[in-house]
Amino acid sequence: GSFATAWNTQVNNAVAYAAVSGNADASWANVSATPAGQSFVLTTGVDAGAKFAGTAGADTYTGFIDAGNASTTTMTAGDNLDGGAGTDALNLTITGTAGTTSVTGVTLKNIERVQVQNTSSAGQTVDMALSSGYSTLSTYGSSAAVTFNNVNTATAAEMANGSSNLTLSLAAALTSGTADSVSLAVSNQSAGTFTTGTGIETVAITSSGSANTVALTAADNHTKVTVAGDQKLTLNLNDTNNTIKTVDASTA
Repeated sequence: GSFATAWNTQVNNAVAYAAVSGNADASWANVSATPAGQSFVLTTGVDAGAKFAGTAGADTYTGFIDAGNASTTTMTAGDNLDGGAGTDALNLTITGTAGTTSVTGVTLKNIERVQVQNTSSAGQTVDMALSSGYSTLSTYGSSAAVTFNNVNTATAAEMANGSSNLTLSLAAALTSGTADSVSLAVSNQSAGTFTTGTGIETVAITSSGSANTVALTAADNHTKVTVAGDQKLTLNLNDTNNTIKTVDASTA
């Protein structure tokens, strides 16, 4: 039953912890009963099936795209990754000098965090049309723009440790209401514009890590912006269409 599964997991975790030289003694009560996650490194071929199936723990998938050299790119059309249970992450790094690349034909399931670091010479797009089960879309350490296209699942956004723009191209079902909102977490972000397209009434920004600078897109026509967090935020509303009626920083 579930008790036996948890017990076996705790035993395995204790053995793994004890096998690491230098780890301090730990009591049984402090040994986690949560399965340890695995790390998966994508290949230049098609990555799918049991070899890339996630565990019940917090799994991490690592992919690479060279905009100038397809032979070294490891996230390619046909990849089908299922993180399973646990809170999982995909870390995708994009480099190169060959211009814009669109990552299409990739299926992601139950991978809660999709993080892109774009240090290439151009803006890059990741197509989410075949993906589900994600809850955070992030640009991290990027110097060039990141766009997530065909976002069909309600999600949080993140801009961290970089200066790039972040765009979410949202499905109509996410923007058809009269009180739609998107949360944006910023941390150590020195610049960048956040774009959602029209239909998102409220952007809820949380500023953490260190001082942040970010801008919104005038054409998005937001009506409300809230600000929270413990770090200074320099925010350019770009409200040239005079649609923003409320800016609430009462919890910051």
